[in-house]
Amino acid sequence: MDAKEPSDTATGDDTDLTAAAPHFAGDVRDFSSMLFDLAPSANADEAQQRITLLERLTATIAAVQASEAVALHAHRVAEDTANQVPAHKRGTYAGHEVAYAKNTAPASGRRFLSTAHALVDDLPHTFAALARGDIPQSRARTVAERTAGLTHEQRVRIDDELKDRLTHTGNRRLSREVRALAYQARADDDPAFEWESSTVAVDDRHVSFADLEDGMARISAVLPLVEGVAVVDHLQRSALSRLADGAAAGRTEKQLMADLFVERLTGQGTADDVPVEVAVVIEAESLFSDGRVPAWLPGFGPLPAKTAREFLVASDAQTFLRRVFTSPRTGQLVGMDSKSRKFTGQLRKMVIFRDDVCRSPGCDAPIKHVDHAQPVAAGGTTEWENASGLCAACNYAKEKAGWRHEATPETLIVTTPTGESYRADTPPLVTKLRAQGKSTPSRRDGPPRRPGGEVVTFEVVPIRPDSDDAQSPSTVESIYRERVLRDTG
Repeated sequence: MDAKEPSDTATGDDTDLTAAAPHFAGDVRDFSSMLFDLAPSANADEAQQRITLLERLTATIAAVQASEAVALHAHRVAEDTANQVPAHKRGTYAGHEVAYAKNTAPASGRRFLSTAHALVDDLPHTFAALARGDIPQSRARTVAERTAGLTHEQRVRIDDELKDRLTHTGNRRLSREVRALAYQARADDDPAFEWESSTVAVDDRHVSFADLEDGMARISAVLPLVEGVAVVDHLQRSALSRLADGAAAGRTEKQLMADLFVERLTGQGTADDVPVEVAVVIEAESLFSDGRVPAWLPGFGPLPAKTAREFLVASDAQTFLRRVFTSPRTGQLVGMDSKSRKFTGQLRKMVIFRDDVCRSPGCDAPIKHVDHAQPVAAGGTTEWENASGLCAACNYAKEKAGWRHEATPETLIVTTPTGESYRADTPPLVTKLRAQGKSTPSRRDGPPRRPGGEVVTFEVVPIRPDSDDAQSPSTVESIYRERVLRDTG
């Protein structure tokens, strides 16, 4: 998602800030200008001293931010209490407001608020060290996160134990010490803790996904230790067996383990065949010629054009093509509408393709809900112009009193209960560099366009052979000739 910038009515406007807090805002602005205009250091000693002082200042600012985040949450709780909001819902979305103020994702705002409460409410020595600039923000965060789930008394006890070691203990060592102290504190208060803690840890097992550079991905699993060892041992033994049998085909032990990981999980014959639906959005030139604009996996990110072509041609999975069209000026997806009160079918899929990840400013969580920016109850329609792809947390926040979403296909503006507005621009369907000056000529003049000028882009979906959408051609090029060439010329 593109960078999110506050609107003129948001906290980025110095006039509004000054009107709200004239002395504080003016002092901060003057101090920021002084730092920005500071001439480079005259020598290495001065440079090192400045770095030290600025690091201490950074820590102090972090402590003040934490204190203000706690204050914001307290204001929201007080307002909700006065409005007779149920206790468990009071101040629920203060973390979102913190996130917008910090220009970061809502999940990061919630984590910051949680850490802030731990420091301000439960860890007085750690908070004081941070405020003085004696420790970096990362060290204070380590103490707060590693004591999460403890009672106030247990946290205070650990904080007091660590007060003389905070300034000279590294983050990794500190993390281990805090974890050990947390085990002891809980076991002292509850002898059954050890068994219960193990049970809770097992309940937290999960699998996570992260996209990497050059069309690669990392799949991580948090498992009980014994099961984790068993998984790795199985993959290693199977890889060594293939090496011994001469079936490695030039692959190393680690490459064989990776391929076996895919084969064992999906049940497919080889790791290259994808038996489940995976949508790949790619420009025509990149698909059928030597174009270099990366393909895009909605929700996951870019895939190099050459890698995408090789994947689509090499896979034995059947392939289905569907044309979609993008604006020649912005690269954004051209819209659809619906008579339904819910976003379903192709309209829902197109919204997910357009927004890619949660559309809220600064948020990049996976899309869980496709919903109306203006609610149906307020006259909102189930149309492309009124649609937003949002994560669950941002969609629920939108329904909270005082929050407002204003959407077009190109832009979403979120207004918080305090009146600040934050803007998110819709990204192009595929991300590419705009032509500047001379470029290496391609075998084609560019992707085909329909009469309105929109660029033809394709959703390419390897699917199960028994699917109703399965097609018989075995390569992408033959599908292109049969289905597309006759329409685009």
